[in-house]
Amino acid sequence: MENNNVKCLYCNSIYNLNGIFSHVTFCKKGPRGNNALLEAYEYYNKLDISSLINDYKNDISGKDLVKKYNVTYRIINIIFEKYSIQKRTTHESQLIAYEKSKIIKGLRYGNPLYSNFEKIKETKKNRYGDAFFSNRAKNRKTCQDRYGVDNVFQTKDVIEKIKKRVKNRIGLLCAQGA
Repeated sequence: MENNNVKCLYCNSIYNLNGIFSHVTFCKKGPRGNNALLEAYEYYNKLDISSLINDYKNDISGKDLVKKYNVTYRIINIIFEKYSIQKRTTHESQLIAYEKSKIIKGLRYGNPLYSNFEKIKETKKNRYGDAFFSNRAKNRKTCQDRYGVDNVFQTKDVIEKIKKRVKNRIGLLCAQGA
């Protein structure tokens, strides 16, 4: 997602699009809390709440709603609370996910119940003599040879990328004013 700079609805401070939602929740010049956050999502993301609710009622998964409407699960929960929408049970969500996976597997493999787990176990048994083989020593040696550490997440580059990503997601580019 691009980091477009936007002004706060209440105090005119400038933030990136990711940071504005954190800011509006606690902005001293406007309403605080969930209502302010929902208002900000409606304003900045042009959120169509009625479409989101209809999609949810038509068995669209929460994960797909997050992608389609560019919102967080927190926003979805705030909307459901505000409009008294009954949340699905875990079992209902699992059934929706199962039906979706059957459709995808049918399209990809021609069989809605396809699983390659048995094929993987057979290959590992043929190659290594153990169906559940995992060569951690080779993985560690490869990381040592390539990066000089036991685990790729210990490299400075990866650590910096993670820090940068977190900063961008939370990222307050707070240039006060105007």
